Amino acid sequence: MLIGIHLERVSPTDGFGFILLQGFRFDLILIGMIFGPVLLVKPWFHSVAILRQIGQWILPVYLGVITALAFFVEASTLSFIAHFDSRPNYLFVEYLQHPREVLATILGTRPVELIAFTFFSVLIAGVVIRWLRNDPRSDKRVSFLFCGLAMPVIAIIAVAMIRSTVDHRPANHSIAAFSQDSMVNQLPLNSPYSVIYAVHERHTETLAETGFAMVRWTMMKF
Repeated sequence: MLIGIHLERVSPTDGFGFILLQGFRFDLILIGMIFGPVLLVKPWFHSVAILRQIGQWILPVYLGVITALAFFVEASTLSFIAHFDSRPNYLFVEYLQHPREVLATILGTRPVELIAFTFFSVLIAGVVIRWLRNDPRSDKRVSFLFCGLAMPVIAIIAVAMIRSTVDHRPANHSIAAFSQDSMVNQLPLNSPYSVIYAVHERHTETLAETGFAMVRWTMMKF
C-alpha cells in the first residue's frame, strides 16, 4: 500500500523487489521479538495447575494488547509519513509525554483516524484475548522434561529470527537503505520495529551520555 501511495518516489529506485523482500525479513524480526518471549515461557505455564490458571489470562492479555498496539502504530504510519516524511520513530513515543497537547492536536487535525484506529485496536485486543482464552488446549499438561528441552530450541529459533543474520551485529534498519531517499529506505521496515529500534537507540545514547558525564565528573574531582 505504501509503495503504491509513494509510487513516484519508489519507481526511480527500481527497488520494488528489494522493499518486499526486506519487508518480509523485518516482519520476521518483529514476530520473533513479540512471540519469542511468549513461546519461551508458554510450556512452563502448562506444567502445573497454578501456572496453567495464570497462563490462561496473562498470555492472552499480553498477546491481545501487543497485537493491538502493533496495529495502531502501523495504521498510523500513513499520517506520520505525511507529517514527518518518515515512519513512526522516537517522536511517536516522545510526544506521549504530553498527552493532552497531542490528543488535542490529533483531534483537531485527524479526528476520524484517531477514533477509527482506537476502536479497531480495542476490538482487535478483545478478539485476540477471547480467542486465546477459548483455546481448548489451554488445560493441556506438559512435563518439566518437555519444558527443559523446548526452551533451548525455541530460544535458538527466536534469536535467529531477531538477529536475521550470522554477522557479528544483528540486522538493523541500516540494511534497508538502498536509495538516496530516506523515506523510501524506511518502506521495507515496519512501524512497530521502527519505534522499538528508535527507543532502544535513544536509551543507549542516554546511557552513553550518562556514563560519559560520570567519567568526566570523576576526572574533575581527581
